[in-house]
Amino acid sequence: MTTVLSASARSEPTLQMSSNVAWNGIPFAANPSWPDPLQPHADHLAIRVLRQSEALKLRRIGIAAPRNQKSETSLTSLLLQGFRHLEGTKVFAFDLNTGSNGFTAFLARKAVPAQTNKQMTTASFRLAPNLAVSQIADPAISSMSCLTSYATLDEIDQIDAEFQPDLMLFDLPALLDHPDALAAAPMLDGLLICVPSDVTTERDLSMCRDRFEGILPIIGSVLTESRGMI
Repeated sequence: MTTVLSASARSEPTLQMSSNVAWNGIPFAANPSWPDPLQPHADHLAIRVLRQSEALKLRRIGIAAPRNQKSETSLTSLLLQGFRHLEGTKVFAFDLNTGSNGFTAFLARKAVPAQTNKQMTTASFRLAPNLAVSQIADPAISSMSCLTSYATLDEIDQIDAEFQPDLMLFDLPALLDHPDALAAAPMLDGLLICVPSDVTTERDLSMCRDRFEGILPIIGSVLTESRGMI
């Protein structure tokens, strides 16, 4: 039986934690497989992200890693699993990756087609009544180009107005390695950093803070082991 959690509940589930993922020091299990036997951990993490964004009054959250280890894709997939079970919470996720390994393609195996706006997206899937995923990409351009010349702020606003989600997630692969990392800033309210602990150094974390200081608030960080998450 599927457990449905209320995002507005005052008490959080009591969970058996794993040591390979941490939300600001609090460990979580990370296994975005389908079905996920550790689903309560995904639910718990999704609740924390939602509450943190609500507390800071931020709705458009970018998910990025200091290096391109696909850990941000794993984190996005994990969060989406949790958000599927949050009753009364509507989430729309955007994959800004042009590759075939993005979380949109990963989740599409369990999705059904939803409304698609061809001007904005190459694919759109509805995973649950409260959850939709869209891939913003054009095979002819790079993933960073689609931030500036394909996925415009007006288009994001149009999606926002149409779906009126409580939270919008943006998967930003290799964002912090790219010289145009700040190109995404106008469409975001805040940043969630996925830190692959086995490859990330203190210098990487300092770079994240320095690059976005005064531009985007960092709502939190999730420490992960990047290998073997997908």
